[in-house]
Amino acid sequence: MKFKKVKKHLEVIALRGALQFPISQRRKYKFTRSLNKRYAEIAEMDHNVRSRGIWHNPLISIIVVSHNSGDDLPECFRSIQEQTYKNCEVLLVENGREKNESLFKRFFKDGIYIATANMGFADANNIGQKFATGEYILLLNPDAKLEEDCIERLLESFLEGEDTAVAIPKIRFWTRFFNIKLYSQSPISLSREALDVQLDYKKIFLIQGRQDQDIISALHDGVQYVIELNIPIQKSDIDLQVTCEGSIAVHLEGEGKRDYLNSIDRIYNIVIKRRSINRTFWVINNAGSDFSDGMPYDRAFGERDRGQHDGFFDVKALCGCAALIKRSALEGREIFNRNFFAYYEDSELSYWLGSKGKGIKYNAKALCYHKHSTASQEYSPTWHALANRSAQIYKYYAGHIGAQESLKQFLSNTNRYSSINPELAEALTRLDNDIFAKSPKRTLIGLYNSYWNTYGGGEVHALQLLGKIVTPEDEVHLICEEDFDLDKVIAFSGYQGPRPIKVIERGFSTAFTKKYDLFVNSTYGSNLKSAAKTSAYIVSFPHKKFSHESLSSYDFVFYNSEFTKDAAATIWPNINGDVIYPTLSNNISNFREESNCKENIILSIGRFTRGGHAKNQDKILQAFVATSHEHDFKLALIGSAGKSEDDILYLQELENEARKMPERIFVLKDAPPSMVEDYLQKSKIYIHATGLDQKPSDLALHEHFGMAVLEAASYGIYPIVYHIGGPAEVVKSLKFGSTYKDIEEMMSEIREISSRDMIEHGTIMLNAKKFVDENETNLLKIVAELRVTCFNNSSC
Repeated sequence: MKFKKVKKHLEVIALRGALQFPISQRRKYKFTRSLNKRYAEIAEMDHNVRSRGIWHNPLISIIVVSHNSGDDLPECFRSIQEQTYKNCEVLLVENGREKNESLFKRFFKDGIYIATANMGFADANNIGQKFATGEYILLLNPDAKLEEDCIERLLESFLEGEDTAVAIPKIRFWTRFFNIKLYSQSPISLSREALDVQLDYKKIFLIQGRQDQDIISALHDGVQYVIELNIPIQKSDIDLQVTCEGSIAVHLEGEGKRDYLNSIDRIYNIVIKRRSINRTFWVINNAGSDFSDGMPYDRAFGERDRGQHDGFFDVKALCGCAALIKRSALEGREIFNRNFFAYYEDSELSYWLGSKGKGIKYNAKALCYHKHSTASQEYSPTWHALANRSAQIYKYYAGHIGAQESLKQFLSNTNRYSSINPELAEALTRLDNDIFAKSPKRTLIGLYNSYWNTYGGGEVHALQLLGKIVTPEDEVHLICEEDFDLDKVIAFSGYQGPRPIKVIERGFSTAFTKKYDLFVNSTYGSNLKSAAKTSAYIVSFPHKKFSHESLSSYDFVFYNSEFTKDAAATIWPNINGDVIYPTLSNNISNFREESNCKENIILSIGRFTRGGHAKNQDKILQAFVATSHEHDFKLALIGSAGKSEDDILYLQELENEARKMPERIFVLKDAPPSMVEDYLQKSKIYIHATGLDQKPSDLALHEHFGMAVLEAASYGIYPIVYHIGGPAEVVKSLKFGSTYKDIEEMMSEIREISSRDMIEHGTIMLNAKKFVDENETNLLKIVAELRVTCFNNSSC
């Protein structure tokens, strides 16, 4: 099967290690590489998923909820450790009385351990969700284990269909089984309890026969009486205690028949030797779930796995034993409705996903093994109480006819939990009080930027603004088409708010915005129309390709300066907006005492590049050299290094010029923050030169705001800036600083300011603080209005 230019999903970056495969599982790929688009052409695929590659390396949070499950956890944890996909964090929520932290830390020293009172399986997963930081969440029962490539297989399921919200594996029972049949012309019976006590894994499937309490009895098939069982294999022999008035024939699959003649006391001890079991097989626990008469059920439950349910397709419901959830698909809701406590919580989630048009993909190549119902002992009074309660709640939430009245009648019965322990009964009673209340939902806020990886001023401004908008109760998504380092973005920007969730959407479009209570677009050059309940657009600079229809879909438009707003008025007529200066950076808003260690230093900070918003360090250096004989100042040029050949050449040219005056000119590439701070503390003059030599009509090539200028002013540094653009606006507001129109005027300002006996650094600092405080006051008013609008539009 051949695929060409699978642009939507597959990139060369995937092949750098996003998924690591065992050699036996690798596919043959033929790639052509484009330096600009980095798309791969994939050929000779041997399965129906487009590729074993994935376009980025998402963090997966694995949530394991334990209820005194210490005996089961080691095998579960080992299977996680052995996964071929490694970018995972593991969270254990201990919901019982056992203290399993030391066990957990032996496997995952950096894992997150959470101990809670018994709040139920449903809400314990929600607690894990609050601590999880992954883009995907894998739910995994403590009595389950994964095949080594299970997560990898589940992750690849998301390559098929943008609406896929959950990927689920084929779930088998814990161990292999063997088949045995008992035949007789007389009735046959055996003790289930006597068989159970011999089994390490107490899971028996009655294929033919019937069970009444402890007794399994044969059914007549028209010829003879038959009992047929699937029994789990184990190391020891098994002794079947069978009662029958006549002779018995035993058929062990793969071995043939054995005959047992009449027993005097009608009791047969039929010993099944482990070495005589030649044919074993897997039994399916779940091959996805479905609905019948409105109620969920496990597809293929108890069926021998003959491959009849292999494949890759959509199903209507998931099993909460093991499920990989795309976090953004939850749209701010908790994973499970906490009122279920245990059982049917996964069915309610499935029903909700279906109502939203979100898909559940079943991938039979992803394999999981499950002990099944070990926590509450299947068919015990506790199991019956929990399953019956949750079934009635599910019917109510799914809108079954008469379900509400039936549930109310159930809840009115004061003895409804008399068969279970008082502590559990009390917990269920507390939850019962909230069943008819509206399910909690966090406000869902998305901040979209295509350029998080640039770590630029626009990205900092957007995140700092977001920090003022959000509350601790909100769920925040940072959205991008390309993968990015979330921790680095947060640290670089100084964002303060609830930890965001990274969302990578290759084909991000209007449809994706619909889920958000508040959607904020901060992407320069975007023409994205928003369908969110409330929308805001942060304008770095206006552009002509933004259609009026798209722009009109935003309730709020925020400009980063009056200069930007004025420029927008020329191409976006009749679009009002507010100016919010990017003053929230910690280096700007955290004011310090006036420095007493000022030195004769001229400073300029900015990326070393000739393209885009070039900082024109070469022009600054030229002006400095031309005036250097008239003053004793030094020049420090600080910035990050561009990676293009032209950027590298530009930096080399600057360094070569600096070597001509090594004691007075310093070009500092990728200086550490401590060095930048030191220069800000001791410099007297700051020069900003973006826009110099550009045509006045090319507004996009001038500085839109210039955070570095205000940051320098917050240290009391005197600013000298180009007369067009945001920096000139800052100087005007500060009532301190100078502007120039060309390099001659820049040189003139250097001469004049450097010759002053005193520069009022303290006054500059105070004026900068006043500027920031006024912007903060304005910002708080705008944010309050935005939150009110959001609440009115979505009741968020």
